[in-house]
Amino acid sequence: MTSGSNRFLTDKSLLMEGRLAGWFRDAPMPFAEPGVKPHYSPDRAFELLRLAVELWIDPEDPAIRGEARIDVGPTPAGLGEVVLDLADMTVTDVSAGDQVVRWRHVDGKLRISGLKDAATLAVRWEGKPRLGLYFVGPDAAHPDRKHEAWSQCQDEDAHFFFPCFDHPSVKQPVAMTVNAPSKYTVVANGQLQSKSEEGGWTRWAWAEERPIPVYIVTVVVAELQVFETSAGELPVRYLVPPGVDAATVERTFGDTPAMITYLEGLLGTPFPYPRYDQVVVHDFIFGGMENAAATTMTDLLLVDEKAVGDWEPQHLVVHELAHQWFGDLVTCQDWSQGWLNEGWATYSETLWAEVHNGEAYATWYMWQTAQDYFSEADGRYNRPLVTYDFRAPIDVFDRHLYEKGGCVIHTLRHELGEEAFWTGVRHYLALRADQTAHTRHFQSALEESTGRNLDAFFQQWVYGVGFPELSVKLSHSDGLLSVSVDQKQSGEGVVEAFRFGLRIVAVGADGAEQVIDLPVSERSRAFTIPAAEAPSFVRVDPGFRVLSRVALEAPRSWLAAMLTGDACPVGRIRAARALVKQGTPRSIAAVLVALPDEREDFVRAAWIQALSARRDAAVRDALLAALDTEVRSRPRQALVSALGGWREDTDVQVRLAAIVGGDEASWYVEGAAARTLGEMRSPLAREACEALLERDSWGDSLRTRALAGLGATRDPSVLPLLLRWTRDDVRPRARAAAAGALGRLADEVESVRREAVDRLLELAESGSFRVILAAISALGRVRDPRSAGTLGRLHASAGDGRVARMAYEALRRVRAGRSGDAALASLRGTVETLEREQGRLRDRLAKLERI
Repeated sequence: MTSGSNRFLTDKSLLMEGRLAGWFRDAPMPFAEPGVKPHYSPDRAFELLRLAVELWIDPEDPAIRGEARIDVGPTPAGLGEVVLDLADMTVTDVSAGDQVVRWRHVDGKLRISGLKDAATLAVRWEGKPRLGLYFVGPDAAHPDRKHEAWSQCQDEDAHFFFPCFDHPSVKQPVAMTVNAPSKYTVVANGQLQSKSEEGGWTRWAWAEERPIPVYIVTVVVAELQVFETSAGELPVRYLVPPGVDAATVERTFGDTPAMITYLEGLLGTPFPYPRYDQVVVHDFIFGGMENAAATTMTDLLLVDEKAVGDWEPQHLVVHELAHQWFGDLVTCQDWSQGWLNEGWATYSETLWAEVHNGEAYATWYMWQTAQDYFSEADGRYNRPLVTYDFRAPIDVFDRHLYEKGGCVIHTLRHELGEEAFWTGVRHYLALRADQTAHTRHFQSALEESTGRNLDAFFQQWVYGVGFPELSVKLSHSDGLLSVSVDQKQSGEGVVEAFRFGLRIVAVGADGAEQVIDLPVSERSRAFTIPAAEAPSFVRVDPGFRVLSRVALEAPRSWLAAMLTGDACPVGRIRAARALVKQGTPRSIAAVLVALPDEREDFVRAAWIQALSARRDAAVRDALLAALDTEVRSRPRQALVSALGGWREDTDVQVRLAAIVGGDEASWYVEGAAARTLGEMRSPLAREACEALLERDSWGDSLRTRALAGLGATRDPSVLPLLLRWTRDDVRPRARAAAAGALGRLADEVESVRREAVDRLLELAESGSFRVILAAISALGRVRDPRSAGTLGRLHASAGDGRVARMAYEALRRVRAGRSGDAALASLRGTVETLEREQGRLRDRLAKLERI
């Protein structure tokens, strides 16, 4: 679900990966679009007591019909007009038993008046949904794919295929009955009440008696294999397309029962629903969707044996599972409060990692989560966690909602302490079960449980903007340990000084530790702590307790000792970065000496990334030597990328080319090698990338990286190849990658810009969903004025909110024009093109002279 990271595929953030990378070189823009009005929960003049829907769906025919029985009653203030959401459907009848009602259906609203008392409304409709319910099947890129129909109702798309109050502020029991051709399996929320067949069609009656918002209503009609297991007494099923083997299913979903048991114990609340299904569908438009009792998942989740070393499905699985409590059982009151859903689901990834992978991995994972948030705050925009100012609800589903939300919860956990925090969380879930929640409910539940006043914490971390950017300087002299903490953060709305506790640990020569909690509250503050003997090193914020970005300055000997002595992986990463920044031969050597013995692959990868800033011969030789012995995917990817810094080094190019097509244990490493050759503009790049284009791989990971490599070559001769990979018969992920590659090539090579932009404009208006997003992103990068009209139309009229938001951001960049880095890259591309042509002319001349 991410920019510059392979670790995320979490629900709404699926399409973040890489699609904004070309934009983050800019200064951040305001989050809210000009003229947007705040979004609050809508009013209603009735109570919605129960929703029963019956649908007739044939996945081979996108036309549906439906009937609904909707129980409504008065609010304490009385019963007014009943207003339901229903768009793009044709209503054929509305009745209310023996009560005479008037109704009209205009502008996506079904308005029913004349009710004197509580009633069961009967509504009939028909039509072809364009949102909410999706139909997939064979196409030019997937000629053998089976037909499926599946829903995706978040954020407010349920009303595109059935009448409802389409907002998270309203929850009601939901019964969903689906009639479908008998070869299909039907999945919906709750318990299967009955199943009957007649005339080649089967009627599946499902019902969920706990109140749920309609955005987590699910309907899946597809040919599915069913794998059954349990978590204690709770039935657990994995439903996957035909042909998926049991080993792949177990590899992907096998931890689910243990996850359920763990979360039940941690949260003090049993799993809320009568069973838990995970349903895999083709071409899902998110990573996963936490529908009550039945999560829908992308088919990318089904990793093969080779891919499992590159990407870990457990993070997405536990993320969606955690939503069954945070989002489904307790639902955000409106989308401004969405961090209560997504922040908790994101943090649950770290909680499970702590149990499953160990404390060190979990700490690194939390830190890496923060890096992804920082990338958005640095280059896209900065906003509070809670904001009402958005054009469409999907706008807030970003790295602030997910990653910052998770980091803030982690910071709060350490602010309160283990026992107090988890007591408060359990109290919150008990108080708000089956209801909606606002941030104030979460805060008050914690305050009731702990006796703490948390106004300052929530004002700073939730309603405020930004994060602490810290420079921490450490030294010792005259029996005193000096710790200087400077806050460097800046930006509109960002406070001059955050208030938090910063833990440091002084480690003596004998290994004894002195724990010191520093009260940080000023822009700049120097602390002095009595210490007769100089410590061996000082740990700063062990466990990554506080959401912050820390740059360390300390004596070289302390930093070198941290490389092997600090138990916290984040401390070891910060120490390596500080040593590389010092830049002396001894500092660099300290990292190189420690590198082979570093026990964690994710720390080795971070050290390699830090070392890539140096172009020393010693670093090059060490990285090449590490390439011979390193077997894990993360550090091998880092090595391949780091070696790309030696652009003119023929030996490095040959080594990277040898990885492509070799017996590589990782899809990502092989793809990274081809991409890096492209970034180096190596003469070997095109052959390496074209070789990968001919090979199938999990998630088209080889093709997407090869196409990115071709786009980076600044070679105009690759344009026809990239254009070919944007055709309709190319699978969406590769086709989207080709669009992104076109954008980069056009950005940096002026001679191809017109033709590339022409194709990107076509893709932006007629491609599949992923391709549209990629094309819009590419147009934003190129900033060609001719794209303004198309981007403006998409912003104004796109049915999907993500398309509209991306079009808005791209349009802003087009209007800003090409300047700075964009112009410089284009100039470099032009120069390199001329140099390449001159080289070809020299070769031809030499051949003529030999004749």
